[in-house]
Amino acid sequence: MSLFLLAGRKSIFTETGSQTMKIHLSDQKINQIEADICALLCFENAFKKEKFFQEANKQSKGLLEEWVKSERFVGKKGQTLWLQIHNDSTLRRILLIGAGPADTFRPSELRTLANRSVKLGNQVYAETMFLLIPKQACDEPTLAARFAAEGASLGNYHFTKYFSGPTGKERTLKQVSMKIDASPLSLLQKAIHHGEIVA
Repeated sequence: MSLFLLAGRKSIFTETGSQTMKIHLSDQKINQIEADICALLCFENAFKKEKFFQEANKQSKGLLEEWVKSERFVGKKGQTLWLQIHNDSTLRRILLIGAGPADTFRPSELRTLANRSVKLGNQVYAETMFLLIPKQACDEPTLAARFAAEGASLGNYHFTKYFSGPTGKERTLKQVSMKIDASPLSLLQKAIHHGEIVA
């Protein structure tokens, strides 16, 4: 919702709400993904052994591993790393997001990680995102799905504020596909729907 108030010659804008963005589960493999961004959650000093990282590295023809080494990305909390791919891969951009140590990770932290993924996606004007949540984050699969959906929805939300003109912060993401290494999918989809409602 946008409201425009005239105060002399100065307009005051306030904007609230979340642009419609669909969130759903996916069982696609990385080499089948067709999305503007493939976002991978990475546990500290452990992600290189994961199959999803190895497959993404293969799609990038080894560039991902080289870039990780060059930029000293280890998966610490707060770390992010972008890679733009210019080959025949269906992946266009890879986004690595540090999740910190796996042994201290809590499912509720997926809120923050999914939130940040969506915000970063909007910053580069992406319309579609594939978000891969590793198995270590899914000890409680339905909670993981719910928290990730909450975070993604809130990441696309523009909280009320006043400003003197349009901010230019467009929310371009229209779809987030999540791959969660757990089953059954029907229960996880219900959890995602619940997360969207809560957000």
